[in-house]
Amino acid sequence: MSANDAAVFLNRGSLFYQKGENEQALQDYNMAIQLNPNYAAAYMNRGVLFGQKGENEKALQDYNIAIQLNPNYATSYYNRGNVFCQKGENGKALKDYNMAIQLNPNQATAYMKRGNIFFLKGENEKALQDYQKALLLKPDHPLYVTNLGSLYFKEKQFSLANIYFTKAQESLDLINTNRYRNGIYLIQILHILIKHLIYIEKLKIRYKQQILKLIIYLNKYKNRSLFYYRNKPSK
Repeated sequence: MSANDAAVFLNRGSLFYQKGENEQALQDYNMAIQLNPNYAAAYMNRGVLFGQKGENEKALQDYNIAIQLNPNYATSYYNRGNVFCQKGENGKALKDYNMAIQLNPNQATAYMKRGNIFFLKGENEKALQDYQKALLLKPDHPLYVTNLGSLYFKEKQFSLANIYFTKAQESLDLINTNRYRNGIYLIQILHILIKHLIYIEKLKIRYKQQILKLIIYLNKYKNRSLFYYRNKPSK
């Protein structure tokens, strides 16, 4: 076998990975790297596998090598940024997302992840721009819609937040949930929606109670005013 066969192992490894057969995928990625030690895509794919297994340091090592071999590989920067996020190193993650977007301005997930960092930093205007860009690239994506709703929720724009949360629910009804079955997106979306919608419903109840109290007070005031007017002493 030669370096030219490395692509065969990489492709087969990717098929194994998609089927959830991670050990077979790892063996094929290792073989691809053994046959071609300068194969950036093989390091990147193996890094994804290590990341899924929770072996973040190994994932970082592979992403670093992939970037060294191919500095224009946008996906490697994006994936490394995800690992930095998991480690709480948001400054490094932000730099990687910036580079990923610079190399591939059409990667919606990179905008979404960068927007999340801005959101956590309280830079809401930047977060808004990134969430809107992500939605422009992938309209009606339920996670992106949910994130935008969360931003409006944080700014206490509850009517707008409710609109986007409702839209996210509608998007979830339209997608094939099997696509998210083995991922974290569906669970993440549902947790955010449930938490915020419950709060919004509580606000609605509170507002209704406040309005009811105001109406009762207004009626009492009107009755008192009318009583005073009717019984006003004549001069």
